[in-house]
Amino acid sequence: MPRTRRSVLLAVAALTAAVALTACGRAQPGTAAYVGGSRITEDRVESLFKEAQGTDARIRSVVTRATLVSWLVMVDLGRRAAAKQGTTVPAPDYAGAAATLGLPAGSELVHVYGDWYTTMNALFEAAAPTANPTELDLRAIILGLQRNGQVPPGTPFEEVAPSLRRNPSVLKVVTVRNSLAEVAQERDVVINPRYRPLIASLSDVPLVLATGSDAVADLAVAG
Repeated sequence: MPRTRRSVLLAVAALTAAVALTACGRAQPGTAAYVGGSRITEDRVESLFKEAQGTDARIRSVVTRATLVSWLVMVDLGRRAAAKQGTTVPAPDYAGAAATLGLPAGSELVHVYGDWYTTMNALFEAAAPTANPTELDLRAIILGLQRNGQVPPGTPFEEVAPSLRRNPSVLKVVTVRNSLAEVAQERDVVINPRYRPLIASLSDVPLVLATGSDAVADLAVAG
């Protein structure tokens, strides 16, 4: 696996479930998330988090419990989005993922990371740079870039927005965001509040992943 695309571990897109688990009528203790009929348990998240403590400090600082829930959910959403649009997701490079994380190739965390990276990268590569970012999208991107140190704090929106609108990477990320948001609505994604926002990294373009569904509706900037 190549080195992350200008740091694939940076938070890029966020999706926050607006409905608490107790409001969805199917909550069970120890649940981190539901994706359709699939349940992600907190025990599994904790197990993955413990594995992450064996990585170097740079990775440990990024791989939070919320990040892990995001990876698990986004693999499901991403694969379904890819199938819907006819995008082929290649076999994950688990050896490369192991080298990136500094963990054994057989570890569950390596497989989760490899699946997530491969799926998100396939969607990004296949995306056409044809989306039309909203002002909300652009403001979220700028805020994320400021947090990442790529844009000086206090830089006026009007100074940065025009170049972002012309940036192919930005347009591709928005295109992928729209695909994931559509699938998230169909899959009835519900996230335990302690693991929000749901984060998916596609490039170094920070962006809110928003949907209009009842199950997933809040906007939140990944950070």
